[in-house]
Amino acid sequence: MQACRAVLAGIENNKNDTETQTHMLMQRLKALFAPGDRSSVHGGDKRPSQAASAAATEEHSWQSALMPDSAVAAPNTQQTNQIQLRLHYQQLARTGQPLPEFKDVAFRAYSQTGEDGILLYVFALIGVTNRRSIELCCGEGIQCNTANLIINHGWRGLLLDGDKQKLDKGRAFYRSCRDTCIAPPKLVDAWITRENINDIIRYHNFAGSIDLLSLDMDGNDYWIWQALDVAEPRVVILEYQSGWGPEARVTQKYVEDFHTSSVVAPQGVPHNGASLGAFVALANDKGYRLVGCERHCFNAVFIKRGIGEEYLPEVPVESCFDSPLVELQLLTLKEKGHLMPDMWEEV
Repeated sequence: MQACRAVLAGIENNKNDTETQTHMLMQRLKALFAPGDRSSVHGGDKRPSQAASAAATEEHSWQSALMPDSAVAAPNTQQTNQIQLRLHYQQLARTGQPLPEFKDVAFRAYSQTGEDGILLYVFALIGVTNRRSIELCCGEGIQCNTANLIINHGWRGLLLDGDKQKLDKGRAFYRSCRDTCIAPPKLVDAWITRENINDIIRYHNFAGSIDLLSLDMDGNDYWIWQALDVAEPRVVILEYQSGWGPEARVTQKYVEDFHTSSVVAPQGVPHNGASLGAFVALANDKGYRLVGCERHCFNAVFIKRGIGEEYLPEVPVESCFDSPLVELQLLTLKEKGHLMPDMWEEV
């Protein structure tokens, strides 16, 4: 609660300075997410012996989040500060003050880069309905786009992956995590195809309206989203191949048993997935608009048309290619050209 009071005090002292408020909240939040103190995320045991043994690896940080039955719960400072951020964004929207950009709200709690902060911001502005999410190719289900919402905001999740060993690790995590042990998300071992995706979702009772779909398959992403019709997400976040640039509308050809490790390509050369132009065209067909991306320009966010357009308007495709990583990719392709032309298909 001291962290919460510090954030609130800062807001009170800077009522007339929106940028200062947002910056202060984000800096405080990022400091609380610093490596080495993940035990407090889930109310873990704060004994000095545990803190002293914390390792720098993600696996150990995940393990340190597991709270022994005998431990006394500590306050979840991630939840406290994220709630304050959410309320702050909502206050900005209600009072008509300037809203921050994605790059200003990004932070990483469980996501790969800044997606956790972006999704918190998006749902603060557009609201939530049923807090249901689906993640396709979640790995362990710990470092992914839905984990923060599940752990810190009480969402229900259906997380799919084809690697049973990774999912077993995720199941153990969520069963032991104080914030999810009562009702852990569904982690399902399944090889996803365009023929079975709807049956899997329907079988696990996630058909109908949901708040979020996260898609990061490193392969048949375009074809799976095209085939998915039993669930209707309000928000979609997905990975795209920025190396194709903003104009190309291409996707890898559909291969049911495709695995990205089977393809050898030079660094920076697209070898799986689809271009952003292809996803934008598909999104338009499905009734979605592009609203932005994270700072590295490989995860894009789409929102259903008619939802929150006054806060998160459509952005041009070109705006999602402004990063040093993309510049390096485009330079590589200029020098080496697009390899493996037989694996790509224009859409």
